[in-house]
Amino acid sequence: MITNMLVKKYVIFLFIALLLCCYKISYAEKSFSHWDNLLNVTMGAVGNDKIYQRFAKGQCTWYAWGRFHEIYKKKIKFKQKLGLDAKLWPKLIRNCKINTKIATQSIAISEAGEYGHLIFIEHVEGNTVYYTEANGDGNGLYDRGVDCVLKKAGCGDEFMKQFRWFVHP
Repeated sequence: MITNMLVKKYVIFLFIALLLCCYKISYAEKSFSHWDNLLNVTMGAVGNDKIYQRFAKGQCTWYAWGRFHEIYKKKIKFKQKLGLDAKLWPKLIRNCKINTKIATQSIAISEAGEYGHLIFIEHVEGNTVYYTEANGDGNGLYDRGVDCVLKKAGCGDEFMKQFRWFVHP
């Protein structure tokens, strides 16, 4: 009899603890501190070659395409097979929306430079953008701890001003 009461109390305690935990997680996702605590943490399953299968590993196209696929379970399709430099994506993507509106979990496209650049927008809150990228340093290699880690910028920062197009599912 006593063990049944203890078991019931324990189950009730666990249920309440679970509810409180879920509340804290959903609340934290809306606050700056949650995202700030993730700065410099690798985002995405970059070691999973079934998800990150397109493009050369370490390139911005490899990471942005793979992260989009990971989040949305959708493969971005293009009008051609070769010549898919980042700066050409706005003209070549055929199965996603492309516009000038920054949004959480979208790909930002810069047409600057010889090849352009892509970043994945993880979260937007007010004027703060939390993003991930590969090959930001232009070396073409996947650098663990440098590439695919969460970074932060302001919407009005010079860095963010170069991104004019955004890819949405």
